[in-house]
Amino acid sequence: MPNVRLTQSDLADRIENDSNLCQRAAVAWGVDSDARGLALKGAQAVYEAYYLLRTRPFGAGNCWLAPQVAQSVQHAVASLQNGSEIVLITGPTGSGKSAVSRELARQISSRLQPVVLAHCEFGSAGELWRTIQFEAGLDPVPTNCEDDARLGVLRAARGLRPQLDGMLIVADDADALRNALLDELRRLTVQRHEGRPVVQLVLTGTFALEERLANPDLSSLSHRIGQHIVLESLTRDESREYITFRIQDAGGQLHDVFTDAALDAIVAACDGNLHCLNQLCDHALLLGFANEVRPVSPGIVTAALDDLKGLSLPWNLPSTPAAEETPQFAPREDRDPQVSLESDRTDENSTDGPAADDRRSWWDDVGEAATIEVGAATAPQ
Repeated sequence: MPNVRLTQSDLADRIENDSNLCQRAAVAWGVDSDARGLALKGAQAVYEAYYLLRTRPFGAGNCWLAPQVAQSVQHAVASLQNGSEIVLITGPTGSGKSAVSRELARQISSRLQPVVLAHCEFGSAGELWRTIQFEAGLDPVPTNCEDDARLGVLRAARGLRPQLDGMLIVADDADALRNALLDELRRLTVQRHEGRPVVQLVLTGTFALEERLANPDLSSLSHRIGQHIVLESLTRDESREYITFRIQDAGGQLHDVFTDAALDAIVAACDGNLHCLNQLCDHALLLGFANEVRPVSPGIVTAALDDLKGLSLPWNLPSTPAAEETPQFAPREDRDPQVSLESDRTDENSTDGPAADDRRSWWDDVGEAATIEVGAATAPQ
């Protein structure tokens, strides 16, 4: 990683001594243009201040959904409001299943109390029930009897009426649940009050979860699925829209943060995986701040990718090029990062850089980011 030369103290001094930067920072942060106050705020914010962002754009924030997925979520909300017992959300790793399930829970929170299980790695039914009780704000049942714990959750869900219709349990990464625990959750949805289930479920998982639900042992659960949302990795246009949304939601402008060529390099390397997009964008901004490169250039993206290649993420790295070709992402040992980053700084506004990868991705022939299946699943033969 390049050496960090721009310290927080340096940034504070720069903001304080640059009247134009003070004005832009005041607008971005929505505060008075007091030079020292802005300087102190900027010194605390690390790269956010350097790129005039209110918050870190690639952490927690408002949810962005592709248009087809947003429509599917609306259908799922309507399905739950009409009394569907279970909504299933499946897709590959990094397709946004957790974000979609939380957005679904947010949109229906005026009708159902969301209880989100951020993980489903439970060793026993007792662990599952204690976690549900904790997330729902319930006092733990002083007994090891699973039936008592289940009845306690159902009693609490019925007690939400008439203000709410009941409780919505969101089980994220439900692949990790053993069949017996999936059936425990299913048993919650059986209980009804005034014709509606008092507890409804959202299950998220990979396509392996779909295959498991075709097992006759889980037919009682699969028959109760009223909505199935299938997610795919983002297309390249959707990846650009996602990055643009994140930057704007943090108070910035895309052209102030990434050059066009840097954006193309990020999109190509991440191949539609949201985990990769968040990691690479965040690290590129950190390196850009450290090396005083604004907006972020392709060289900074290359350096950031070299730092992150060791992570167990599905990076879309090009195959080894022919000898006469220049690789799009050169290995760190084959380049001098200081030279490339100095070159970036000499022409920060240039959009020249490696062209976007024009190879066709596997989704190019699909045409939609999500499909949706409405109705109960077909019973296995």
